Amino acid sequence: MTPARSNGKHPGGRPSKYDPSYPKRLLTFFSQRKPYRRTKLGLQANDPPLLFDFAELVKVWPSTLEDWGRAHEEFCRALEWAKAYQRKYLVTCGVLGLTNSAITALELKNNHGYRDKQLDETPNINVSVSVTMVEGMKQVIAHRTSRLTGVLTGNGHADA
Repeated sequence: MTPARSNGKHPGGRPSKYDPSYPKRLLTFFSQRKPYRRTKLGLQANDPPLLFDFAELVKVWPSTLEDWGRAHEEFCRALEWAKAYQRKYLVTCGVLGLTNSAITALELKNNHGYRDKQLDETPNINVSVSVTMVEGMKQVIAHRTSRLTGVLTGNGHADA
């Protein structure tokens, strides 16, 4: 029951359509949707799991799902799982080449927190590591060259 205002009147607005069964229904809705199916022609992506589809099923606006997530902790956790199922779909179908890679990348970046790897802003560290590696390679080459020269002239040992 909705609490009354301090002045004794109804708080106003339409009563929520939220039902305590919705978190479980949301998880069932998303967990039963497989990313792809096998056909005679090979693997084919299924329709992506969308919050819009669940909102349509329970007859509310998609933004209402986010409102319920803020108001009900259990539904918030269910929304997090639903988004994890969406990521699974996108990554699975993307890796298998079943979806458009550009659209998949865009969806993961804009809606799931993925980002492109940024180059390190401190190139001097990378340069010093590269120089050290180059110097090390020069030493290895010089050592192997001296061993080979010794073997060819008879002054060294082949297993040295």
